[in-house]
Amino acid sequence: MWIFDRWGNLVFHCDVLDLPQAAPCVWDGKVVRGGMNLSGGSGVTVQEDVYVWKVHLKNILKDEHTYVGTVTVIR
Repeated sequence: MWIFDRWGNLVFHCDVLDLPQAAPCVWDGKVVRGGMNLSGGSGVTVQEDVYVWKVHLKNILKDEHTYVGTVTVIR
């Protein structure tokens, strides 16, 4: 899973390879300086804005899918 700000800067990235054994990706609304935050890491809370998310996954039949959408952060 990737999350980008409106300028295309990466604010979060997470890889999960062995579900259900591995913990899922969870974005806590924070970004680490330098642009990468690995699953729940500490960082600076993002400002209110619209962010773009992208998820690439493989289902149980081994078919690959990519989904893209937006999330709005409000306080």
